[in-house]
Amino acid sequence: MLKKILGTAFTRLLSAIAGFAVLILNARQLGADGVGEIGLLIIGIAILHGLSGFFGGSSLVYLASKRDNFTLYSISLIWGFLTTSIGTLILSLLGMLPEAFIIHTALLSLLLITTSTQQMFLLGHERITLFNISTLIQSISLPISLFISFFILKNSTVNAFVNTLYISYGLGFLSSIFTTLQYLSFGKFIELKSCLRDLVKFGGSIQLASLFQTLNYRLSYYLLKASWGMASLGRFDVGVKLSEGLWLIGKSIALIQYSSISNQTDMEINRRITIIFFKASLLFTILGIGLLLLIPESSLIWVFGASFTGVRLSLILLSPGILAIATGMVFSHYFSGSGKPFYNTVGSAIGVVFIAITGIYFIPKFGLPAAASCTSVSYLASLIYLMSRFCRVTNTLVTDFIPTSADFISFIAQLRLKAKSVE
Repeated sequence: MLKKILGTAFTRLLSAIAGFAVLILNARQLGADGVGEIGLLIIGIAILHGLSGFFGGSSLVYLASKRDNFTLYSISLIWGFLTTSIGTLILSLLGMLPEAFIIHTALLSLLLITTSTQQMFLLGHERITLFNISTLIQSISLPISLFISFFILKNSTVNAFVNTLYISYGLGFLSSIFTTLQYLSFGKFIELKSCLRDLVKFGGSIQLASLFQTLNYRLSYYLLKASWGMASLGRFDVGVKLSEGLWLIGKSIALIQYSSISNQTDMEINRRITIIFFKASLLFTILGIGLLLLIPESSLIWVFGASFTGVRLSLILLSPGILAIATGMVFSHYFSGSGKPFYNTVGSAIGVVFIAITGIYFIPKFGLPAAASCTSVSYLASLIYLMSRFCRVTNTLVTDFIPTSADFISFIAQLRLKAKSVE
């Protein structure tokens, strides 16, 4: 089990490196306008993918070993097709998709939905190694095929990036389909009502929170593009992607915390674990932000190109929000592991309200700095709500979150305890 956990962590690290490589390639070859157009495309795919999760998504991990897999698989794909068709039409009418890539957005979303559905089945049947292989192939193939397109085929266009997405998602599909087929008994829909009920029960609340969180993360993109154009959006996107790389710290810490809480019924222990992991996430993320902000503007321009001035300013203004998200993950995982995902939904919705109110007023006037500041404000609003709910539910004082010298020892002890429990 420990080997699987380490394998998953290693896969996430390689995927993050691959994402960073893609960001550099796109920035240097396509410029700020191209990066902005790609940003809108990816957000559109993320929204459609999120909508599909109401009858699928992470709930399949829990249900794969309990319900008929063919029925679950069929429902997920049918719902995915419906949400993609209707969602693409609505997003295009609202002007939220690049006009040249509306059809591609729909097709890529369908391919990603199918691929991620199969990968969820792999997790549900504890085929962790195959899941890691599939996701790693999907991640690494993107920068490799993009490099080939840009430098060997000499095709440095946004269309080239779209083609590499088909390759990436397609390889993810091929690397997961054959194992998934082993669990599908083709024929009649078995336990149809039970499958529908359980998909809504276990997936609805979690996916609604995820959808709100996607809007919370990216609503500023649409507001910035509408007022300041695609190039400004591209510069903002680079700053966002760089700062969000620090989420890897919070996600890794929260993953260990979630695993501990899910298998622990003592609420007092869960409370103390959450507080310890909050402090660890806070300190490690502050360290990461400090290192990131030490990078001078000239170095960022050298890496990404001359059209990406002002990226460092975005990083500075986004830093409070990134710290809020990294520490807020600890509370959201506490509520998920404790069977109270509703609080996460409300927290994400509050963030959307804040980014909408502040963004609509400030972003058209002040552009990129306002987009970064409003994004941080929305993240902080979500954190304040989640922290306040945690304090109220668990009778915790705010002063309990102040790091002390003993916290580091407690954090290391928790890691050692978790390692022993999975060996």
